[in-house]
Amino acid sequence: MMEDKHLFDALSATWFAHRLYSTLNKKGVRKDKDETHGIPIQEFVGLKSKMYSLIYEENKKLCEKKTAKGLPENLNDDSFIDSRYPSLIILDDLMRDVTNSKDVCELFVEGSHHRNLSVACILQNAFSKGKESRTMSINSQYIVLFKKPT
Repeated sequence: MMEDKHLFDALSATWFAHRLYSTLNKKGVRKDKDETHGIPIQEFVGLKSKMYSLIYEENKKLCEKKTAKGLPENLNDDSFIDSRYPSLIILDDLMRDVTNSKDVCELFVEGSHHRNLSVACILQNAFSKGKESRTMSINSQYIVLFKKPT
């Protein structure tokens, strides 16, 4: 990771005594935080409103991963989330879809309680009027509010 130090916001991800501590990219735009302290992530599921794709190199071969727009149809299936391992679903920038989705509501009501699953939902409006908004907020363990940036 030392050779990739320029890619990370190491100040906010580690403490000052850590060998990767650096102020080089302090709150840098598009700099990732090393939230696992150098341990490779085994699985990541990110749901965003926009389509995106990734290209990476594996065994000296370029691979492409494409993701679809919006929420997947099999969100509550065991094929989507393997309950044998702790999982985190981050729902970001999907306010209209999330607050009106019965599947997402089920994640809050049953999924997070009966499966090895945590759900983080990032909304721009804490008081949105979606069909499932109230049920989701009642079944949330934590609700964190931030001041709107100026």
